Amino acid sequence: MISRNVAAVRDGWATASAGGVGSPGVHGAWGRFSAWPALAGLCGAEYPEASAAEVEELAQACSCYRFEADTEWFHNDLCDYGIVAISPDCRRIGVLAATDTD
Repeated sequence: MISRNVAAVRDGWATASAGGVGSPGVHGAWGRFSAWPALAGLCGAEYPEASAAEVEELAQACSCYRFEADTEWFHNDLCDYGIVAISPDCRRIGVLAATDTD
């Protein structure tokens, strides 16, 4: 079953793996490894103490949403995105904003 959060998390992994507009990224396993701390932090897992299963469980339990911002540095194009993760009890939010703007 595909999680409702896959679309939001996929962008973070893709950026870590493939890089932005002007960078080559680190690809494959190193890209996934680079995205891991961001995913753990976004969903409230302790990194590096939390196991993969714990991070996955927390990420699945959170509600994730994409957002855009109206700023000079956030152009809302391919490599600009924001993700908000809300904990199941609605008492914690995690925010990740990324841009490849020069």
